Parts: sequence; structure tokens; C-alpha cells
Amino acid sequence: MNATQHFITSLKSLQREIPNIFGDVMNDHKEEVEDINAEQLNQGKDAEGIDLDEYRSDEYIRFKKSIGSKSSPVADLNLTGKYHKAITLKKTGVSDFQITNTDSKFKELIGKYPDHLGLNDFGKQEVVEDFLQSGMLQGMCDYINKQLRR
Repeated sequence: MNATQHFITSLKSLQREIPNIFGDVMNDHKEEVEDINAEQLNQGKDAEGIDLDEYRSDEYIRFKKSIGSKSSPVADLNLTGKYHKAITLKKTGVSDFQITNTDSKFKELIGKYPDHLGLNDFGKQEVVEDFLQSGMLQGMCDYINKQLRR
């Protein structure tokens, strides 16, 4: 096989490798994805970009403001920070991921706010700009270079 044919064969095999590269990039940056979801919640936004429920009590709104809530009067699901720290990006397949939570309040909160975990459009854009685009490009280049050295 000549060099041109070898290069074309390597490029064709890249298509099959893309899900693996995506999975590796996301796995390498799972903490960043978790932090982006936590920040969305700090702003009182769910995975659709919609505000979570407003607090019912003016007294609680004042309390949340006093402890530095960014989203007051909208719920941010953050009192001690424990729930936000328990946000976890879980790999469910080669290139499939799910954002979940390991905190004991997860079942209660997912019942009340079914869309509170997951990235909204702004979060997804942040992932693309911060690491996904460059990580995918680097992973594809690494794959092609590895194939060409064979």
C-alpha cells in the first residue's frame, strides 16, 4: 500500500474511532462538566435553561441572600454545597454520559425538579469552547498519527 492509500485508509478508520475519542475527552474533563452543572444550579437554572421554582417565603429569600445565593429568589438547591459537590458525570456507554448525583437528597430533588441535572445550551456551549473542540481535534490528530506510523 502506498503512502496516499495508507493515509486514506487511516482517515476512513477515524470515523469509527470518533465515539471513543469523544468518550475519552468527556471522561478526561468530567470534573469541569460537573462544575458547569453546579454553576447552572447556583444561577437557579435547570437543564432547559428555565428558572427553578421561586422560594415561597420572603424570610427564606433574605436568608439565602445573606449567605450569598446568586439566584435568590429562585431556588439554587445549595445550602451547604454538599449537593452540588455530589454532582457526577457518569459514563453509560462508549460515548454516552449522564449527569447524576450521589447525595442522599437526589431522589427527593429529582422528583421535584426533574430537569435540574444536565447542561443547558449555555453549559453545552461552554463545554464545546472550553475543551471539547480542542480535545476532539487533538484526539483525532493523535489517532491519525498513530495509524500513519504503522
